[in-house]
Amino acid sequence: MIGFDLTEEQKMLQRLVADMMERTCPRDKVREMDEQEVYPRELYQEMARVGLLGLPFPEQYGGTNGSMLDVAIILEALAKRWTAAAEIYILSISNVGRFILRFGTPEQLDYYLPRLIHGEITFCLALTEPNAGSDLASLTTRAVADGDHFIVNGAKIFSTQAHQADWMFAAVRTTKGEKKHQGITMMLIDAKSPGIEIRPIKKLGQKAVATCEVSFTDVYVPRSCVLGEVDNGWNILKHHFEMGRVGTAAVATGIAQAALDDAVAYAKERVQFDQYIKEFQSIQHILADMAMRIHASRLMTHYAAWHIDQRIPCLKEAAMAKTTATDTAMWCTTNGIQVLGGYGYTMEFDMQRYFRDCKILQIAGGSNQIQRNIIARML
Repeated sequence: MIGFDLTEEQKMLQRLVADMMERTCPRDKVREMDEQEVYPRELYQEMARVGLLGLPFPEQYGGTNGSMLDVAIILEALAKRWTAAAEIYILSISNVGRFILRFGTPEQLDYYLPRLIHGEITFCLALTEPNAGSDLASLTTRAVADGDHFIVNGAKIFSTQAHQADWMFAAVRTTKGEKKHQGITMMLIDAKSPGIEIRPIKKLGQKAVATCEVSFTDVYVPRSCVLGEVDNGWNILKHHFEMGRVGTAAVATGIAQAALDDAVAYAKERVQFDQYIKEFQSIQHILADMAMRIHASRLMTHYAAWHIDQRIPCLKEAAMAKTTATDTAMWCTTNGIQVLGGYGYTMEFDMQRYFRDCKILQIAGGSNQIQRNIIARML
């Protein structure tokens, strides 16, 4: 039975993350790094130092056997201060790291997991293609067998962190199956391999972690870098959909909570018509609606995370959590700007960054329109 209270260990985990972010990422520094598009590599190393990177992995590799719910708690706490912090964690650890743990060979586990836990390597996702976004099974990047290697040719787009990653978690087509989701294989590709070209893309938000175009031209990938079975990559991607969407929901909840906290603080300080604006019922209702939506998002996120921990399929629950939480984040940041008025529209206040950072969450990992299709099909 799922409980509604966090354990003492999980509360300590929240405080650990909050203290780390307060110490290493003061607001002025976050604002400056976002404006200058500076990748937070030192923060990633600090996460390793305090043990966050090892949380979801077994002790035999240097981890602490944490759960998906623990990961969701970390992601929300990171995103509450800075979305980029949550992004670098979700990409390497809660996405790729957990897939290696579940589907990797003993040799892959021994090689990648200790290096991930100690912050020595990072991963990016190389999934989306120019003509295969929400319809990911239509991907056309090819991997042709050549002895003990595959030769990869094709292009990926919207590959976040590719310019800084050491490895890529890539979906490629190895066979043309009767159905388009057949014949897909997952590979761990060295991002520094000859034949790989990476170009960052200018974007609206989450500026400290670039999103990139990636091209593969006759890239040799050893067979030992195949994750899972050849032609059975869609089975891995189905788990990616669940865990990725729960992670995105946790990030969105953290952004929404930050927007609410800033809006409440401002409403308690701003005076108009000889009273604090928190006394106006119109402001109170906005803040109350923000709080209700955030609470619902958090509960749905934790519920879906619990399903993952119990190895219970939760495609619908993950879609519900992702859609609700990201829509909530967009609503809360939009109305947070409204509470702050003109100040909310300036770069001197963080509300504009919350607004810019959360919009992509309604699109990435399967747009919220696709999520609603999934939910409707499973009713």
